[in-house]
Amino acid sequence: MLKLPTVILHHQVHTGSHYDWLWLDPVSRDHLTGFRIPCPPNQWAERQSFLAEPLEPHRLAYLTYQGKVSGRRGRVLQVAKGYVLGHAIGDVGWDWQIQVTGMQTDIQVLRVRILPESNVRWRVKFFD
Repeated sequence: MLKLPTVILHHQVHTGSHYDWLWLDPVSRDHLTGFRIPCPPNQWAERQSFLAEPLEPHRLAYLTYQGKVSGRRGRVLQVAKGYVLGHAIGDVGWDWQIQVTGMQTDIQVLRVRILPESNVRWRVKFFD
């Protein structure tokens, strides 16, 4: 079973905002991987399922960074941090248990499955 550090960032840009959910890449361990999420983490479980966009690899610094993003890409504020525990589903997805705490979230432990819905969107589904 993998235990990887994770962070949820509120990414504010000039056109609005979204949430970046990032975790240590379990294969390379030299960058973060994750998704752009449209809603705040305190709504994840009640929504039960939503589509997310995969993000390009992020530097490890984003596990602790808050502030301006280079290239006029807005600002990020850390709203939660902790761990994901679980395993990969072959090469196609993940079964995670999310354990995070932080500002602007009431998540403590959630079970989630992440699988591709298309080549540009992934389905994030929460379980009790």
